[in-house]
Amino acid sequence: MTTTASVTVWPTTAAALQELLAIDLPAAKAKCHGQTKKHHRCENPISQSTCADVARLLDQIVTHESFKAAQSLLKQVAYMIMCKGVHQRYKHDRHHFDIWEGNFGLLQSLAAKVEDQDDSSPEEKTIDIPPTTPPRRVSRQHVGVKDETPGCTSTSKPHQPSPTASSKTTTPSKNTPPKHKFEPYGPTRSTISINKTVKKLILRPLLETETYSGGNVYVYTFPENYRDVAPCLKIGNAKDVPDRMKAWKAQCGYEPQILSQFKADNYVKVENLVHAQLYNQRRRETGCPTCDVRHKEWFDVSSMTASQSSSLWATWTRLQPYDDEGNLKDEWRARVEAVDLSDPNCWDLFVNAVYDDDVESELSEGDENELLEEERMWSSDDQTQYSDDDSVYDTDDENDCNKSTDDEER
Repeated sequence: MTTTASVTVWPTTAAALQELLAIDLPAAKAKCHGQTKKHHRCENPISQSTCADVARLLDQIVTHESFKAAQSLLKQVAYMIMCKGVHQRYKHDRHHFDIWEGNFGLLQSLAAKVEDQDDSSPEEKTIDIPPTTPPRRVSRQHVGVKDETPGCTSTSKPHQPSPTASSKTTTPSKNTPPKHKFEPYGPTRSTISINKTVKKLILRPLLETETYSGGNVYVYTFPENYRDVAPCLKIGNAKDVPDRMKAWKAQCGYEPQILSQFKADNYVKVENLVHAQLYNQRRRETGCPTCDVRHKEWFDVSSMTASQSSSLWATWTRLQPYDDEGNLKDEWRARVEAVDLSDPNCWDLFVNAVYDDDVESELSEGDENELLEEERMWSSDDQTQYSDDDSVYDTDDENDCNKSTDDEER
């Protein structure tokens, strides 16, 4: 693939970005980008709803204009183009992300060399990057990568500032943003306790507010100059996300930065399920420094984790698990009753079980046997033990889960 070198090496369209990342998601019958142990492409299907979510993320990534700024969204894309049955479960998305990181680093390095060699030349230079050959991984020390959620960890810097620059920054700025402080939302719960709450929410008939459709679940963080003092992410719902962001700006005095958003049927239900699943990472503000409200929809998680949970439950509601009266359909009731609540990944298995028949129809007998054998081999190396005395206790989350949105705080 030939890429034109310019002052800014970054694709300007989602189509160009998709080509650079070697993502192949046709409108129909999209397939997993993972590989089997025999180096064949996995034949497991990727749902149309997931493809639509990937397309929206690519549109967002283009606007970030650098790998460093877009890395959390790129990690989400790498995860979503893997099948949920095998390759997501065994973290094969990390390999794709590492390849992308190396490609972008190499692209920027070569572009810089071309410009240094001929600054004054008006002729267009091209750089050949073979997309099928995994490049040598670029050291994080050289690209200044910030891990996971913006603000959760410090950014590696390629050089130390000069003494002159340091002396200029020692004086506190008059525009220093107010600090947002958080406290745990509640006592830590066991895996089983959290999963029992999620199960109750699934079995519970839809509340009136949970019947609303055509909305979104969003994930946002603070603007750049807030991140070192407030690492948490906010997960909420809205019919119109841009309007909701304007409302938050007017109320709390900062410009929210959207990390991801997912269209969802029964979007209030989706939000409730996400909040329940991420209970141990949930945080409450001790008091917003601008509006003094104790906002309670904050989570100390990576953008990847927040987006995975939001995408999971948004995908599930698109499968129409509830009937016209708002009751859980029999087939889903049977599935939820069979869930192993001691398994932290049980809800991925619960949602993805619906694709089993599709997978069987898509795979040849040989490919299916190969994938099953591969999964058995991985499973034997990746077992997680859970204590038999893991505390189990019922908690009544009805008061919390009956709420329709955090916006009632305003």
